[in-house]
Amino acid sequence: MTINQTPRPENHEKIEQLSKAVLKLQEDVNAYKTVSETITEENKDLKEQVKVLNKNVVELTASIAPFRKLSKDQLKKFLVVEDE
Repeated sequence: MTINQTPRPENHEKIEQLSKAVLKLQEDVNAYKTVSETITEENKDLKEQVKVLNKNVVELTASIAPFRKLSKDQLKKFLVVEDE
């Protein structure tokens, strides 16, 4: 004895709707993945830029350190000061 089950039209419609929903979710996941990868790459670039800027700040701070000990008159020798 075998039982044959014939799909009802409403089941076919539900399966079609679910298939469309799954495809839409796959598209959304792929779009989010692309956005996430792009943001990750940009974050890497920004981190590298911040590292370079920090290095520049350290170098600048070190280069001006000797000038901090100079008096105003001594600084005028190194700088061009215009009278107001």
